[in-house]
This record gives sequence, C-alpha cells and structure tokens, in this order.
Amino acid sequence: MNKITFTNTFFDVALLYYLKKEGSNTIKIPVKYNHNENSKFHAFGEIIGDGISLIAFRIRHLRIYKYIPDFIVKLYYKIFKWI
Repeated sequence: MNKITFTNTFFDVALLYYLKKEGSNTIKIPVKYNHNENSKFHAFGEIIGDGISLIAFRIRHLRIYKYIPDFIVKLYYKIFKWI
C-alpha cells in the first residue's frame, strides 16, 4: 500500500496494478451506483485527472524515470496537486 501515491479516483488502478504484480488474486463485486443531483462529481474533470494520472503512472514505471530531473517531478506535483 505504501507504493500507491495517488489520492484521486486513479488509486484503484494503481492498487490493482500492484496486486497483480505481487501475484494476488482479485474478485469483481458489482457496485450499485445512485446518482445524486447535488453531487460535486464532474465526469469530465475525472477523465482529465485520471488521464494525467495514467501518464504519470506509466512514466514512473519506466526505466528512464530515475533520469527525470527532480524539478520536473516537483513541477508535476505542484501543478497537479488536485489530482
């Protein structure tokens, strides 16, 4: 669990990635969704945020990640702290 650094809705993708990498078994459980008209959930914002998180996740797992300058990593976290 300490490998997961995402705090948005992308955390479940990261969790499933690490579980599969460790050889753990997972099961699917259906979840019933009820939309609330007063919800502050914005699908478009989530799509953009998860897309950026996916790109960052893929970059973090590349062999060249260790060569990415710290200032770029810090800039990512500064700009996308809402993700």
